[in-house]
Amino acid sequence: MLLNATTRRDVSGNVVGVIGVGQDITERKQAEQEKTRVAQELQTFIDTANAPIFGIDAKGRVNEWNNKAAEASALCFALFIQNKCFACTFLCVFAHINPISS
Repeated sequence: MLLNATTRRDVSGNVVGVIGVGQDITERKQAEQEKTRVAQELQTFIDTANAPIFGIDAKGRVNEWNNKAAEASALCFALFIQNKCFACTFLCVFAHINPISS
């Protein structure tokens, strides 16, 4: 239950009452909890996948990866973040070489 209340005032500004509204937000809370549960489940699927999975930003830079990708690459987080070329990072991961900054 979400409750909101405010004072009711007369023309002189004196408090003459209270106005309150109550809303049942049970469904909204349940939807938020389900959304959180699904997001956590999907993250677990990605993290435990048997294949490397990479995420890239709009500029083509690798900005996230799963555990299998980290194992396959044997490269540290800082080198991935500094890399500016998805193709270079992709090659580095599978060839096990250091990424080339562009």
